[in-house]
Amino acid sequence: MTMEHIEYYVLNYGYITIFLSLILGLVGLPIPDEILMTIIGYYSKTPAINFCMGFLVAVIGTLCGMTISYFLGKFIGDKALSGVFKWLGINHKKIARVEQWMDKYGFLTIVLGFFIPGFRHMTFYFCGMTHYSLKKYITVGLIAAIIWTLFYLSVGRFVGIMH
Repeated sequence: MTMEHIEYYVLNYGYITIFLSLILGLVGLPIPDEILMTIIGYYSKTPAINFCMGFLVAVIGTLCGMTISYFLGKFIGDKALSGVFKWLGINHKKIARVEQWMDKYGFLTIVLGFFIPGFRHMTFYFCGMTHYSLKKYITVGLIAAIIWTLFYLSVGRFVGIMH
């Protein structure tokens, strides 16, 4: 999906584009979330997108995508271990190490992982696979979603001011 496509959908379908794109992007489809958020920030300087509404819809879409990924990891994690992950060399022993890592550094992993495309998506699945506390996951995810969303919306808005 190119920047022109993203712009077209944001301008023509507005908040539903933001919501659905973030859900699908965070589940793992190749949607450039950072570019989407920057474009939304850019257009928040125009009547097309209200900054506060764009922010709220983006955070909700992000949380929905994260939650879907968590539950996919939780419910298909063992099947993935015997299939695709086995092919990648990921086994139960490595998942146990990830679980220990998440117990110790879960907050930082989720928050900082948000800013690393690819890693972000795997973090959500691994949280579910390792049965990371859903309550902690949603709490940390909300904090991370707010930081990530505000950062990229602000970048886009700043570019809009310079334009």
